[in-house]
Amino acid sequence: MRESMPFFYSLLMYKLTGTSNKTTGPNLPSEEDDCLSDASSDSESEESSSYSPAKRNKRCHSVATTICSAVSFISNRRRNGLQLANAVVMLACGVSERVGSYLHYIGLSASRKSAQRALQSLGRHAQQAIKKAAHVVEPVNFAPIICIDNVDFEEHIHSKSAERQSRMFHGTWGYLHRFDPVLLKTVDPEDLSLPAYKAAIAQSADMVVRPSLFLPTNEENIHFREVLKSQITTVLLRYIATPNDKDHLLPLVPPVIDQINPCVPDITTLKLMLASDNSAEGIGEVFESITKQLKLEKSDFFGRLQVFEGDLGTCLNIESLRAQRKPSRHVEDAFSNCFTLLGASHILWNFAQRLLLYHFGDNTDANDLGAWHCLEALNIPSKRPTAKNDFTLMIAHIQKVH
Repeated sequence: MRESMPFFYSLLMYKLTGTSNKTTGPNLPSEEDDCLSDASSDSESEESSSYSPAKRNKRCHSVATTICSAVSFISNRRRNGLQLANAVVMLACGVSERVGSYLHYIGLSASRKSAQRALQSLGRHAQQAIKKAAHVVEPVNFAPIICIDNVDFEEHIHSKSAERQSRMFHGTWGYLHRFDPVLLKTVDPEDLSLPAYKAAIAQSADMVVRPSLFLPTNEENIHFREVLKSQITTVLLRYIATPNDKDHLLPLVPPVIDQINPCVPDITTLKLMLASDNSAEGIGEVFESITKQLKLEKSDFFGRLQVFEGDLGTCLNIESLRAQRKPSRHVEDAFSNCFTLLGASHILWNFAQRLLLYHFGDNTDANDLGAWHCLEALNIPSKRPTAKNDFTLMIAHIQKVH
């Protein structure tokens, strides 16, 4: 807006700031941050405007850009970038049609019909993106991981009637996660094939599971000990003590670890499925919906190794469906290509709950100094442990106890 309407923008900035505006100032945000530049509340903005000139200038820039965009939209309805984004967000958030019509009237939002057309266009682009993401490149020969989880949402009706009532939907959402091609090039493609997976499963049937398989090795223990020593030494020398013999070098730098190449994950979101994964029948419907979205034949989808990530209930339901359809000569019904894997977030969730329950203690015994005693001292109700479904509150309690 500074380039298309420089005079009007400068006039607004002069009125808002009370000084002449320099459009090349270092404190002005970019055009991409216009919609999200004023995310704080009114009270916070008023307090920050009196103490921080940069935040005050940023707020004035956001107001001036919005006014210029509204004037430009009313003059030419094709210049509707900000208005279309606002209309799509308000439609997704369930803003009433009356409020949307008023915002469209004053030039801050596009019409609801334009928002619906924009969502349809985004849906067509998303279908092409899903189809492209599901395509397996020949040198890699490894399908993207499919992560799924159940979701419950309500379609709330503001003005209820006999024909229009609020409804609750039980569905499944998910996404495709493609691995880094650089990482996959370091692995033999034959090791990622379906025959290699079946051979590994057959060999694991006679495998003896020992606790040592899950424990760190001696080299890993030494490495971890050196890391702790370096951290403790750094804190001691910085805040507490000084070395007497400066000729003797103390280990301040932790040993080198095998670093993972940081890269942005390649994730493609699937369309929301109105099929719940809380039963074996529901998992079958989820599989049908996924194959339709990927635009793949069932023989192609079930003829390759496919990894699924989810919570414990989802993995058990997939195994239950596989057990119900076994034995089967048809590839589409056997589900022998599907490998279930617990998601990282659910693993951390279960570990956090187990740690809290282990240290929670007996809240009926006043002599028990478990975690419940710390929560009680902080005036936090500790009659029972935090529910597992409230992960945020559970982590907050663990931090306070720690």
